[in-house]
Amino acid sequence: MKNHNLDFDSLSGKIKEILYEYVRIESYTNTSGERLAEDFFTKHFEKIPYFNEHPENWGLYPLEHDPLGRHVCWAMVRGKGSKTVCMVHHYDIVDIEDYKLLKPLAFSPDPLAEALSEHLDLLPEDAKKDLQEDTFVFCRGGCDMKAGGSI
Repeated sequence: MKNHNLDFDSLSGKIKEILYEYVRIESYTNTSGERLAEDFFTKHFEKIPYFNEHPENWGLYPLEHDPLGRHVCWAMVRGKGSKTVCMVHHYDIVDIEDYKLLKPLAFSPDPLAEALSEHLDLLPEDAKKDLQEDTFVFCRGGCDMKAGGSI
């Protein structure tokens, strides 16, 4: 497999930057807040030269009869071969009631991790280990599925 001279450290930093911006969007399931993610996508793709040169390769597709006026956000990069890679994700999130006193931090990964580290006794062992080893990004929507979308 070719490396294509990718700078993986730089790439992972960019993905993290996108993720942190993306999780700040409170796109609760079945609310108009889901449309905020559509604004995020629009602003994101408008900044990418490829999509400025190929506006036909991205957009918002309206969901028919949707009472909230939501859209499917889509984008594609045309390659040279006949094979296709498709990445799909969703951007709606469940509520944050389980965050209890930390609800104000649910969409801020670093401050949330800092606050959680002060309450290790409240975490299950696997979460405590992930927090202490800094191997997991704690936030609402990060794993389901905004991290996939950020990639």
